[in-house]
Amino acid sequence: MATLEKSLRKVVTQDNALIEAAYGLTLNEKRLVLIGIGSVNPTVMPNKNEPLGFTVTVQDWLEAYPDSDAAYRDMQRAAKDLQSRSVTFRPKTGIRDSVNWCDSVRYYEGEARISIKFGWTMTHFLQGMIEQFTSFDLLSIQRLTSIHSIRLFELISQYKSTGYRRETLEDLKFSLNVSGSYTLWNDFNRQVLKKAVKEINAKSDYLVKYEPVKQGRKVVAVEFSFRDNKQKDLFK
Repeated sequence: MATLEKSLRKVVTQDNALIEAAYGLTLNEKRLVLIGIGSVNPTVMPNKNEPLGFTVTVQDWLEAYPDSDAAYRDMQRAAKDLQSRSVTFRPKTGIRDSVNWCDSVRYYEGEARISIKFGWTMTHFLQGMIEQFTSFDLLSIQRLTSIHSIRLFELISQYKSTGYRRETLEDLKFSLNVSGSYTLWNDFNRQVLKKAVKEINAKSDYLVKYEPVKQGRKVVAVEFSFRDNKQKDLFK
């Protein structure tokens, strides 16, 4: 399985299409995926003869997520459920693509480790990165405990060079996997956005602000502005 040396396994790199896609993962499933992506060398071209995968140990998990009270249980449950999870990419005209996260999971009896192989199609969104990709340090999100916080962090990280991102409300809700929920702006704002931004500001290395964009009385988009939180000590 293609992995990097442990000292380099901190940077998570994904194709921008995957960053903007919709998928329903629990917190631990997302954490497992991030550890896996962080073990991939994104500059290597996909090789069908060498399935892309990773092995995660309890020690790896606890180093990435020290708040976990039952690391091996969390790993096992996340790995089991990940086999049935898929990703839906932002639709093009008349086309909606859906891809499975992984092909297989291997459990080692008597050993606190699990191996996972990504699906072949998914591999193309994790390797061979030349342009239109986003990278961030796994340490930046290790304290985030909401899947919406992590997904919003990824979305704004796409534009870290400018510190500004404008998303239509429809696209934002799609990427946060709540397209069929929170039909009222106030509900979406209160239950999703405010909570996600509050946690990002408190627990990551970004300081984020946002404003709704209206057409008449209807909110049609959201503008995010953000910058590095130089005072944040992520090791605390």
